[in-house]
Amino acid sequence: MAHYEIDPSNPFNPEQLKTLESAQLAGALIAEAQTAATQLSGDDRTRLEERLMGICWLPSDEEQAEHDEWTEGVSKALNAFSQAIVAATADRDLEPEDATQYLAQKAAGRALAKVDRLKQEIDYGIEKGVDDDYDPWTEGSTKNSLMQICEAQTEAGINYASDYVRETALKAISFPGMRGVVLLHNAAGGDQASYRPGIQALKDDIAAENLGFDDASEGVGVVMQLMGTVDEANRLELKDLAIDLIIRLRGWSGISWGSYTDDYASLTAQVGIYFRKLAQKE
Repeated sequence: MAHYEIDPSNPFNPEQLKTLESAQLAGALIAEAQTAATQLSGDDRTRLEERLMGICWLPSDEEQAEHDEWTEGVSKALNAFSQAIVAATADRDLEPEDATQYLAQKAAGRALAKVDRLKQEIDYGIEKGVDDDYDPWTEGSTKNSLMQICEAQTEAGINYASDYVRETALKAISFPGMRGVVLLHNAAGGDQASYRPGIQALKDDIAAENLGFDDASEGVGVVMQLMGTVDEANRLELKDLAIDLIIRLRGWSGISWGSYTDDYASLTAQVGIYFRKLAQKE
């Protein structure tokens, strides 16, 4: 079993981290998050350390059972209340037990209408280009709108625009980091054809040292989301990619303005907690 030992010449070595078992990797990442907090001072450091305590808190079995029971009770109560409200205000006769399905159908319809509207905006924006001084359309605009399509599809529970998202990202986004984040979100929504080009795009931008903070942060989130949906071989690849993304984000740690250090430490701790939970299952 691998053990995490600090190398004075390189205290956070990505290649070393990639060899660690889940428990050791969790410990290294959580320790790194705590170290990042010490780069701040005063109230900023206090707030971040409190946030990390919340992220890293591990409830006992009894506490977790009580929390799950409370959550289930609240969920049932809210569901019953919403069913009664919807049944009373719906535009047709509706029994309370049918309200949930009715509400889901209405939400899906709104989400799909949003997808169609976003597709029109993207096509028009790409055609218009960046030469419009009044309202320029950039690759970042394309990325953000494609991400909204992915979210709307998830809300609707219907993955009918995944081909459009993939083809538009590959054709219209030249920045690998942006393209990779969009493709992996599309893959998380069920589009398997987006998975491999998304992984490769992020790897390419990391290797070129061009990946920006926002794309790297979003990359960590979607990589961790995908981690629980793939087989063991792909999980190991995603683990290595998550580590590379964290190393990339580490370059912003210690910056006093903005939320760079907060975001870096919080993301690193969250990834550490994921591997701590994974170690408990192994």
